[in-house]
Amino acid sequence: MKQPATLTLLVQSGTLVTPQGLLEADLLVQGERIKAIGQGLPVAHDTRVIEAEGCYVLPGVIDGHVHIALDTGIYKTPDDWFTGTRAAACGGVTTVVDFA
Repeated sequence: MKQPATLTLLVQSGTLVTPQGLLEADLLVQGERIKAIGQGLPVAHDTRVIEAEGCYVLPGVIDGHVHIALDTGIYKTPDDWFTGTRAAACGGVTTVVDFA
């Protein structure tokens, strides 16, 4: 069985938010792994490039307290699991902890 192609992504000239602080650099991702961080990283012909100058580059965000599809009997949140998690993903949230 043929394996799917692995995406190579280069986020150029962004402000990377790291545990050590902010860093002006490029970020190279292959598949699901960060392969390199640095300035002026080389671009292969099959690399997808995102120009991030003036933008912050963050890892996925975890929202540790959400109320999706909460129904108290008096109040019901407007989102169900589909719309709530989709909205979260659009905002960069990759994981939610629900307190419904």
